[in-house]
Amino acid sequence: MTQEQLLDELRDVDPTALLDQARAVVTDGVVGEPIHALDDVNAPMIRHYCAALGDDNPVYRDEAAARGTRHGGIIAPPGMLGVWTMGAARGAGGPRDQVLRRLDAAGYTSVVATDYVHEYLAPLRPGDRVHERRSIEDLVGPKTTALGEGFFVTSRYDYHRDDGELVGIGRMKLLKFRPPSQPRTPRPARPNLRPRPVVNRDNAFFWDGVAAGELRIQRCVSCGELRHPPGPMCPHCRSTDWDHVVASGRGTVHANVVHHHPPLPGVDVPHGVLLVDLEEGVRVVSEPVGMTPREVRIGMPVELEFRDLDDDMTVVAFRPAAGALPEPVRPRVLEDVHVGQVVPGFEVAMTPTFIISSAIATRDYEEVHHDRDIARARGSEDLFPNILTSNGLALRLVTDWFGPEAVVVSASVRLGLPAYAGEVLALGGEVRDVVRRPEHGDGLVTVAVTGRISTGTHLSGTVTVSLPAGAGA
Repeated sequence: MTQEQLLDELRDVDPTALLDQARAVVTDGVVGEPIHALDDVNAPMIRHYCAALGDDNPVYRDEAAARGTRHGGIIAPPGMLGVWTMGAARGAGGPRDQVLRRLDAAGYTSVVATDYVHEYLAPLRPGDRVHERRSIEDLVGPKTTALGEGFFVTSRYDYHRDDGELVGIGRMKLLKFRPPSQPRTPRPARPNLRPRPVVNRDNAFFWDGVAAGELRIQRCVSCGELRHPPGPMCPHCRSTDWDHVVASGRGTVHANVVHHHPPLPGVDVPHGVLLVDLEEGVRVVSEPVGMTPREVRIGMPVELEFRDLDDDMTVVAFRPAAGALPEPVRPRVLEDVHVGQVVPGFEVAMTPTFIISSAIATRDYEEVHHDRDIARARGSEDLFPNILTSNGLALRLVTDWFGPEAVVVSASVRLGLPAYAGEVLALGGEVRDVVRRPEHGDGLVTVAVTGRISTGTHLSGTVTVSLPAGAGA
């Protein structure tokens, strides 16, 4: 029976009965028949996926480089585990589809993924053929959400090679919700700007200097004392005559704090604030650039940098002076890793091209990732990336840093705010746990990953990889 035939059959069934039928499928613990991939694991699809997500790991595409690693040859990106069987079963025979179609017939026709958990048990290589078996583990609802009333559906996917080996286990939680009665329109463009500084006759010279690329410090004409913040009278000799000097821009960190809450207009959080001792003898409040909050040290030498926030606002910032930060050591073996280590991040512009191409690369043809009008009609403000893309970017963050010797063991990603077209997704991570396994000659490293957009957190979760122990371990 096809999806359309089942929907026709259910069209006149009472909604309460449909929901009871859906819950019965979960209670019965039914596991669907095997769903076989449409294609073998193959190099063209791997290249397409890597190009769409910007993943340059050589173990996915360079046979010679991959052969020289512990992988022993090319493997498919672990994030593609669910890609091979995508689209292979668009009917309604399995338990997952039975539940989803009954929710459709009851009016819960819109869908968005919220959680994605994977265990990667064995690598897939070109030429492998896989199949999956689906089951429903949980059905919760109805719940009132920001998108509307809906049900949370948790599905389990067991992936096997056709030789029978279990290669991975996946769990995905979906929200099936009622679409709005009227299509959503995008929020009106609102400048998310920082509050403007209050400029008066005492400090106008300072902001004029910032606009001119100078850090100007007020000086008393009578006694020569420098003062900052600017004021109308010298606190030492009480003269009201003043001019200014231009600071060198060199200084050291006197203190720093990290602001997490409450959110501030135009400010990404967590947001660092520095108090810097200038070599001229005064202190200025500024912000760090070119370093993470964990890398800031009291007494660290820093240098001035002017940061343009928008077309008419520039702020004073400081970056580490040359040699102030140790050169980052890219971990190659387990001994290079420690808890608290920052995993360098990257940014991805959520352009319509990126959203659509990554959906195609993951074989996801759900219209909300391709068609803006349909996305809005189903309760979204715009196109947004699918959860396979968000998961793939989280994996890329970790393997970019730990390199081709890393073996991805598991990933757990939770989606928060949608990363609609027009946003920039900033990914970053930090080592949360390191477990040594001498009996295996390796260790497990768990990285906490986050992906932030202008309005808050898009994704959060963990990625665990195996790294080999060093020769002396």
